[in-house]
Amino acid sequence: MANAVRILIVDDEERNRELLRDLLEDPLYEHLLAESGEEALRMLEEDSDVAVVLLDINLTGIDGFETLRRLRVMEGCSDIPVLLFTGAGMTSSLVAEGLRAGAVDFFGKPFNPEWVEAKVASFAKLYMSHKKLERELRLAASVFDYARDGLMITDTDKQILTVNREFEKMTGYSSHELIGQTLQKLRSNVHDDQFYQHMWELVEKDGVWQGEVNHRLKSGTVMPQWMTVRAVTNNRGEVVNYICSLTDVGSHITDRQQLYFLAHYDSLTGLPNRKLFVEMLDQLLKNARRRAVDDHHHQLAVMFLDLDRFKNVNDTLGHDVGDELLKEVAQRLKGCVRGTDMVGRIGGDEFVALISNVPSADVVASIATKMRDALEEPVEYGPHEMRISVSIGICMFPDDGNTSAELMRRADVAMYQVKESGRNGYKFYTEEMQTSALRHIALEKGLRKALENDEFTIYYQPFISAKTGKPVGMEALLRWDSPDFGRVSPGEFIPVAEDCGLIVDIGAWVLRWACFENRKLQDEGFPPLTVAVNLSSRQFHDTSLLALIDEVLEESGLDANNLELELTEGVIMQESESTAATLHGIYDRNIQLSVDDFGTGYSSMSYLMRFNVDKLKVDQSFVRDLPDSKDSGVVVQAMIGLAHNLSLTVIAEGVEEKAQADWLAQHGCDEIQGYYFAKPMPLHEFKDFLLQHYPR
Repeated sequence: MANAVRILIVDDEERNRELLRDLLEDPLYEHLLAESGEEALRMLEEDSDVAVVLLDINLTGIDGFETLRRLRVMEGCSDIPVLLFTGAGMTSSLVAEGLRAGAVDFFGKPFNPEWVEAKVASFAKLYMSHKKLERELRLAASVFDYARDGLMITDTDKQILTVNREFEKMTGYSSHELIGQTLQKLRSNVHDDQFYQHMWELVEKDGVWQGEVNHRLKSGTVMPQWMTVRAVTNNRGEVVNYICSLTDVGSHITDRQQLYFLAHYDSLTGLPNRKLFVEMLDQLLKNARRRAVDDHHHQLAVMFLDLDRFKNVNDTLGHDVGDELLKEVAQRLKGCVRGTDMVGRIGGDEFVALISNVPSADVVASIATKMRDALEEPVEYGPHEMRISVSIGICMFPDDGNTSAELMRRADVAMYQVKESGRNGYKFYTEEMQTSALRHIALEKGLRKALENDEFTIYYQPFISAKTGKPVGMEALLRWDSPDFGRVSPGEFIPVAEDCGLIVDIGAWVLRWACFENRKLQDEGFPPLTVAVNLSSRQFHDTSLLALIDEVLEESGLDANNLELELTEGVIMQESESTAATLHGIYDRNIQLSVDDFGTGYSSMSYLMRFNVDKLKVDQSFVRDLPDSKDSGVVVQAMIGLAHNLSLTVIAEGVEEKAQADWLAQHGCDEIQGYYFAKPMPLHEFKDFLLQHYPR
């Protein structure tokens, strides 16, 4: 009957055979009866599909021991459970001989019904489990053989045990040509020994490796293939096999593989996208968690990379040039990592890198340095020579996070810390960064409501004429009194506003109110003063800036000569057609233009002449040590001489002592700004300050 559990009973006495058959009567069982060892062996030779054999030791002809020994060497019979029984009594020597012959247990005559039934039932259950496993293995073998990917299984020595049909098709080799070989059979000269050594090291340590490999097919053609190698372990965690899968990439991919490529790779750069990056990170984390977390050889590093000021490239040179730059960046980043690492693009100018098998943070720092240096080299595209830098945040597993979401978020946090620290570098994540990031988020949320809730105020700090000692201008300085955070330093909230783009709206508000309040001072009888307003890079590159200036001047009634716009050297030095057009537009409107923090950046004379700059502001870092520092004195004198030779006004900021003010006046500085004269103050206090110098 189908699916029956067959039991072979061997005894030369018919009465005993019948007794055991009746004892084991069950619809599940099919009984086979043999009266001799020879007959039992013939039956098993014809069909070895038997769940258990009950074998009498004392048989006519060959005895049970000899029958058992012969049975064990027959094909398909080595694992059949055999129960020996005897009526002569079981001595220790008898049991020992039976165990040596291959018996699994013994019982005596007369039979103990409950013992025999229970023992046979346990072997019948084991038999059915084996049959189920065999069916599953046959199904798995069928799936393996007809899979759409090329599949290969090796032993622990990495020798090929079997391949499926697709693997034969993809490589051109038959299974007979591959079995017993290693992947060395497919090796091309594209990858060196270190590549393969590192690949297998990662498989050994993390359980998986994925990457693009150039294989040499039987035809001699070298073809790129996406390969995944996974370690197969037993229930004790010991590696017993390796499974390798191949998928063709490039021009040879199938429609199905094309869909996979589109879903998992960035179409512009060909790098893995966020989806594939997270999948790979999840897999590596899963394998790494199985090992001791204090084993530094199983550390992983997630790197977030953001190109600095990339938006300026798109805005000034166009998106086509920007795309070419991104492709070049992708290639340079790939060249900085090992073959077992991954570089991906997750959107815009944001890249990620997954560094596996990290013995120490120094290795990751070395890779980050290599990336930074590689991107500093200029990129030439047509007539354009572009320079780009990168900010890199790094998060380590297991110290900094245990999930892909944590690691990516914290690497992102570290990257923003690099941005806030001046860009073009790298930082490792710390807990302090998390606190700072939460503060950053809270401040951004508060800033979005600050304009609506009238939380901003403009403070004014005067520019003092070094000759007359009277105010000749003022700088508009933004202050934020938040109901949630209290007075927030501009050094903290301005970078947040720049990062989230709010600086454009906030800057427009400052420009508008500074012009209106300056005009109000004139209407109240104070002499015309110049009001200086700082422009951020985002504001300067906003296409509506000149239109905003025209609108504000018209509505406020302020003369353009009384408005001064302050820019940093870095903004002006971003030479492009739009930069030049905006600067010339400012000049054409008779608005004054000053360069803030002069001497701390590029300090190039060419832009001073090209863009009609009116004023240089000497940074307080040079003023601080005057008049005692000879070096500072030489530098400031040189700046003053340069500016005057170019017919520019010089203003020194950060003056806090009389000796500094006197020295600057003696050496020809035109205007002075600093706490020695007055701190920044709200408008009503600034009016009182003006009355001291211009009584009405």
